Amino acid sequence: MKKIIFLLLLTLLSLSSFAEKINFSGHETSIPIEWEEKSFGEKTSFEYNHKLARLAAYFSDAAYSHVPESPRENNLLDAYKKIGIKEADIEFHYEIDYTDALWGKDQCAFSISSKKIQSSRGLQTLIFVVLRGTPTNASEWISNLNVDDVDRIQKKSHIGFAKAASIVHTALISYMLRHSINPTDAFLFMTGHSRGAAVANMLSSILLEDNFFKPENIYAYTFACPNVTTAEDCCAEKYGFIWNIVNAEDIVPTVPMNRGKWAYKKFGHVLAFSNQTNTEESLYKNNYLPRINSIYQRLSGRSYYPFETGPFLPILVTKLVANLTGDVEEYYDGKMDIHTRAAKLMGRLFPEKDEEFDIEKTLPPEQKAPAEKKKGIGSFFLSWLDRKSNGLVNHMMLAAKDMHSASMYLSHMLALEENEIFSDLGYTLAIVKGYEELAVFDSEKNMLARVIEGKISYPDVKLPIAMCPSLGNRIVLGYPATKDFFVAITDEALIPSPVSVTIEYYDAAGVYLRSSEAKKIYPSINRLFQFKIGSSLLKEEASGLQVEYVDNGLDLIEKAVLRPRPKFDIVPEVNYGTNNSLGLGLHAGTSHLMASLMTRPERISFGHEGEIDFGLGNQQTLYSRFKAENEIFARFIWLDQEDRSFNLIPEYRTSISMKLIGRLRFFVAGTFDFCISDFNDEAFGQNGWVKKRLSWDLNDSLSIVPGLQAGLRF
Repeated sequence: MKKIIFLLLLTLLSLSSFAEKINFSGHETSIPIEWEEKSFGEKTSFEYNHKLARLAAYFSDAAYSHVPESPRENNLLDAYKKIGIKEADIEFHYEIDYTDALWGKDQCAFSISSKKIQSSRGLQTLIFVVLRGTPTNASEWISNLNVDDVDRIQKKSHIGFAKAASIVHTALISYMLRHSINPTDAFLFMTGHSRGAAVANMLSSILLEDNFFKPENIYAYTFACPNVTTAEDCCAEKYGFIWNIVNAEDIVPTVPMNRGKWAYKKFGHVLAFSNQTNTEESLYKNNYLPRINSIYQRLSGRSYYPFETGPFLPILVTKLVANLTGDVEEYYDGKMDIHTRAAKLMGRLFPEKDEEFDIEKTLPPEQKAPAEKKKGIGSFFLSWLDRKSNGLVNHMMLAAKDMHSASMYLSHMLALEENEIFSDLGYTLAIVKGYEELAVFDSEKNMLARVIEGKISYPDVKLPIAMCPSLGNRIVLGYPATKDFFVAITDEALIPSPVSVTIEYYDAAGVYLRSSEAKKIYPSINRLFQFKIGSSLLKEEASGLQVEYVDNGLDLIEKAVLRPRPKFDIVPEVNYGTNNSLGLGLHAGTSHLMASLMTRPERISFGHEGEIDFGLGNQQTLYSRFKAENEIFARFIWLDQEDRSFNLIPEYRTSISMKLIGRLRFFVAGTFDFCISDFNDEAFGQNGWVKKRLSWDLNDSLSIVPGLQAGLRF
């Protein structure tokens, strides 16, 4: 009797589910992840489950396995086997014909498998659907760009993702029919990264409409999911079983855009990773980041490089693309021709190869030519720029690679617990228009960033503060939402110049929410204004942005060195005057004192006649982009006459210039030449160089001849 009871207990134990750590195969390492069948049904799929999310992160990474090249040995097949799925119950759909007349490039690789599990609700079938992200071929990248290649208008669904989801949907129904699976009594576990995430997200919405599976039995976890739909109810409670996990520094989850006339979103929840802008800085840098990095080093063989600026870069990219394209129709048919250009770029980045005629592949290793790394001018320039920026260029290039990596997502999921990994703290940008001198301080008045004469001083910018110039004389300022900062604005202009400040609000994933009304201030020389940004601005959003005049502003101006320091510069000039002559010249020096050398090339005839002008002057900001210049010239003119007449003309020139773009300035000048009898009067009149169409006689021997000039300085 005891033996019978003992055997029954063993049988029950063998049928029961228990938590265990399974060492899944990683990138030349093992990855222990907890596997527990009772996780299914323990909570409804409308509740986030960190255990299942970790498992999903691993499978979405393993989906990039080269299944066609090694169908019997790959990480994905190994993972299925380790959780007890029989090989006969695994289907791989990795052989793709992108020339298919019906589906073309709008396909994706995926796998479907199933097994009986002891769930929290008893013995039930669990179905896995794991979708691969975009591989290194142009076809699926071009499908990612297929918002709607046929009608070229904004519709409910992104067509490239929707067509791929339809293929997987058909395959899933076929699989269940062949394996006699009743979906109403089954759990569905679905995951994918990047394109795979988009297809999984779209497929989840299709399955909800089918009503085959109970929504509470569909566990959908996606990573780096792009936007897929314009449906207004995509965030409704009925889609609450879909969990989209994103890195706010990753650009991919922000496209197609949800900005302006673009209205694309994801179905279900969006959870954003903790980062340096939405988490207390010391906690993130000293605790979270080292733990993430320890796993990432095992997976990739090197350290993880975050941007450290939260959603700042994705926000800038989506703003730029939305402005360039306007809407879906302009994306396809606009002057910029964005879609065609992007598709051609994908073709160049991922050229298709005819494997049958790749002779190099057929050679044994000893006969293959050694790989040579060719360095072009671009490589040498980047190396030089990296050295000059103390490694910033290399950091940015690695960060751009890491921001979307499936291994990066997996590292976050495994390193951090459920109460650590996500943050719902939003992000804000300050858009300053018309600035000239600007500085950012922390609450202890330490300077973190500086702008002088409308130019960002990049060596002074300290992360995670982020700054970028924008069109229309604007600067975009991004900053963490975990503490307070102060922005101080002044101007060297004599006349108070208008500056406007607008705050843009975003959620933790970098999705645009709203903008504040623009606040206008009028700084001028020695007049400084400041406003607070950061955590208190988010908390006190109802009260809005508060900009105030600073009585002791001179102290901050001195502390941040917001008075432009005189710097040596060389400024070429071209002008045309009322004397119907073209002038060329150079100015060299500082704004306080500049020496000038001018000439009139069409009048120079060496040995006969010519002109060279020497001058001294200074420059002062007048108003906003306008500057005033005052100069005194000594014009040396020699005339082609019998006595080779030589003349010296004193000249005063006053001009107003306006900044157009970069260094380019347009100016208008008034000139005043002094005609002195019996000294330089031969240079005036009909036979001279200066035409006396108008003159002001000061006395019998001295008169002033005015003139006008217009030109460019650059």
